[in-house]
Amino acid sequence: MPAEGEPGVLFRRVFNDEAPPVITPPAEISPLSEGSMTLEGFKAHIAGLYAVTDNVNATVVITLDPAALSGGGTLLPGKWDFTVAAYDFAGNEADPVHAQITVTPVDPSLLIPEIAYSGGLTLTAAQGKSAAETESAVLAQTAVYDNDAPPAAFVAFSDGAMDANGALLAGNHTVTIDAVDSDGNSAVPVVLDLLVRGGTDFSSDYNGNPRMSKGYSIGPLETINTWSAWIRIMPDPDNNRGNATPTRYGYILGQWEWERDGNSAASSMSFDIRPGGRPCVNWGDVMYQFANVDVRTGEYLFLTVTRDTAAKGLRCYVNGELRQTLAFVAGATINTDLVPQGDFWIGRDKPPTYLDSVFMGEIASVHIFGVARTQEEIKADMLGVDSGAAGVLYSAYIVPDDDRPDCGGDPCVCDSCACDNGGECTGGLCPCRPDDGGESGESGGDGGGRGCSGCRDTAAAALFIPLVAAAVLFISRRKYS
Repeated sequence: MPAEGEPGVLFRRVFNDEAPPVITPPAEISPLSEGSMTLEGFKAHIAGLYAVTDNVNATVVITLDPAALSGGGTLLPGKWDFTVAAYDFAGNEADPVHAQITVTPVDPSLLIPEIAYSGGLTLTAAQGKSAAETESAVLAQTAVYDNDAPPAAFVAFSDGAMDANGALLAGNHTVTIDAVDSDGNSAVPVVLDLLVRGGTDFSSDYNGNPRMSKGYSIGPLETINTWSAWIRIMPDPDNNRGNATPTRYGYILGQWEWERDGNSAASSMSFDIRPGGRPCVNWGDVMYQFANVDVRTGEYLFLTVTRDTAAKGLRCYVNGELRQTLAFVAGATINTDLVPQGDFWIGRDKPPTYLDSVFMGEIASVHIFGVARTQEEIKADMLGVDSGAAGVLYSAYIVPDDDRPDCGGDPCVCDSCACDNGGECTGGLCPCRPDDGGESGESGGDGGGRGCSGCRDTAAAALFIPLVAAAVLFISRRKYS
């Protein structure tokens, strides 16, 4: 018979862990200074002083008398009880060690204020909103603690976060909360991320005239597997537009005119918002609506729909969080790749258009991918899309042009731009009102009986400054790999 350890002999050893961990305290514990540590800092400090041994493993638990902490969460002067406990994976518990820590006071003139902020670390706001509103919201969730009368906290916005009138500008900014006491001591500031999204208002006025009637035209695309957009729709928008029950809140990306022009519905595709604020993807002649999602919040949100052919489902995300999944039905057209034909339009479909096709809100950006984005990628897309990344078919940031003239229905001539009866333009970007029966305005001419709702010259349209309030449209198309 082979001896133990020789080849061909299998041994199975069962180890029964019955030995508890052992806690060894230090010879002494030096005093700490008032305000020098938070609770987490104190736990890390004590864990470094006490030795905990076990034959396999051990988890250390340190508790401190809650009265030892100030309102700002740092150590107060005094002698405070704390306990060091430990247990191992087998459930064996060590004999806890009880001790005291001495916290010595410091010169009051040297104590810094403590800021306690209870809100989220990422703020969102709409472009044009007063920075004072954001400041008030932040301060409402902020408390300052100090040995003297607590100073008032103040908020500082990063450079470029607002215009000269104090209105927020679109972009990624920061908000810093700080405080200075009467002794001149500054608190440890709290820095928050501020995402300000702003876009063009595509809504119709009460006469059904789109404020941004041209929209932006995109050429034919390949199969789309991710639609994303920063949008804002008010909770109770004026949605009559001549209809008792509107069929939709408008297109984010419209192409349904392909069918209206007498072509096959099987080659049409669109991304729009239906009654109840429901996101919807039209895939061929079938509508896929997310009935459990309502985007009429009045705030900017990042809406994403993905078509995952591997998982056989459509997924709807709001601000990077999955809100609803629609499973593919066997034999449905959604199972088959669709290469849409004809141009797409942002904020509407091809003019002349149905009134309920014009988007009833604001669009700040549109991003389209030939691949299904993951949740992690979608959250990254919220901060900006790399137009050169693999899978990007189209990416546009649509920034409002507050300086665009309002012609009030009078003829308007645009530099190097003439609007045709279809609402398109030649030589530049020139949004036009719906055809009123007159002739379109020619550059340098009298404009006829039709006016432009705003003018942009070609040079301005070629610039791209990410998310800055100027007349800018950045477009990038790239075939995915």
